[in-house]
Amino acid sequence: LGILYSGVEYIMSPRGNYSYGPGVYCLYICVVIYIIFILYYLVRYWNCIMKMKRNSMCNSVILIVLFFGIQVIFPYALTSCLGITLVFLCIYEAIENPGEYVEKESGVYNRFGFARILDDRLEENRPFIVLDIILEDWDSAEGNLEQQYRYDAIAKIDHYVKAYFRQDVYHVLDNCLSIVLHDKRLYARMVDELENRFERSWTIGNQERMLTMHLACTHYPEEGDSESLILTRINAHAKEGAVRLAYIDSLTSVKNRNGYDRESMRLFEEKEFVGSIWCIMLDVNDLKITNDTHGHEMGDVLLQNTAKILQESVGGRGTVYR
Repeated sequence: LGILYSGVEYIMSPRGNYSYGPGVYCLYICVVIYIIFILYYLVRYWNCIMKMKRNSMCNSVILIVLFFGIQVIFPYALTSCLGITLVFLCIYEAIENPGEYVEKESGVYNRFGFARILDDRLEENRPFIVLDIILEDWDSAEGNLEQQYRYDAIAKIDHYVKAYFRQDVYHVLDNCLSIVLHDKRLYARMVDELENRFERSWTIGNQERMLTMHLACTHYPEEGDSESLILTRINAHAKEGAVRLAYIDSLTSVKNRNGYDRESMRLFEEKEFVGSIWCIMLDVNDLKITNDTHGHEMGDVLLQNTAKILQESVGGRGTVYR
């Protein structure tokens, strides 16, 4: 509106003709606003924009600044038309909606964003690592409140990874978050830090909750790798996590009754090859008194600490079951 209705004055000089005045200044202000929004778009969705499109937008922004800078310094050069053309070219390049690559509920990049980053990494043909965080207690969640709890948990994990490692998290599958890395040292540090962090509770939905997870890692690229093949492998990792959960006690993280029955059956079927087996049965003293006196939360802590002590005592020489 400023450009349409503001006054414009025309100057005629021996060096050339040009216009100036409020209308022209409004045009310059619009261009500055366009550039700010385009730069924000590039920074915010850098990993989701195709590499070729990203390069084209960066070059367009540089040329826009260059041509309008020339126009301001040398008003008779009349390069603003070319600058305006480049603005619209840049908008055309950005016509793809980056919101398609971001999960609205959690604000984390989704599967489509992950597919885009994989395309770029495979095109570069540089070695990279995909670290999968498999959330093992996901399938027990039901209901709208629990669904919101999932999104909140995903957002908290994403915030933690961004804050400590400056890496993006991709919500690839319902119970799987993936991180793409190039640095092996960063990968090793991230694995240690994540394992330590998941031993503590997370503040989710105004409550302290424990999240059970395991990590899976794959190095790429290998011969014949493609985006679909990588997603298939991640899907296999997530299914392994779901199967593993069926044999894990959610409270103590040791094997449960299902795991005990399964292992007992296997040992019985292979008894000719197994040799001697020792089975120690333990009972936690005063669990009911603890529950009645201090509450069931403290009873859970008693069970968790007992399981932890047993696991540390047994080490790799045996298995603890609840």
